[in-house]
Amino acid sequence: MFKGISFESESESIAKFRETAREMSDEELVRQGKMLHDLCNDRKPPEIWVQKLKILREEYRRRHPKIV
Repeated sequence: MFKGISFESESESIAKFRETAREMSDEELVRQGKMLHDLCNDRKPPEIWVQKLKILREEYRRRHPKIV
C-alpha cells in the first residue's frame, strides 16, 4: 500500500539518471535537455542539475556523433 522513503547518495542518483537517459527517446532527451538548460541559466543552479544536463548532452552526442 505505502512505499517507504528511501535515500540514495548523489552518485547513485546520477547513475540512475544516466540509465534513464539511455532509455529516453530522442524527443524526450531533447525536451529534458532544454528544460534543464533553462533551469541552469540561473546564477547558481544546484550542482545536480548541472550534472544531469551534462549527462543528457553526453547521451545525445553518443547517439549523434559528429562526422568529420
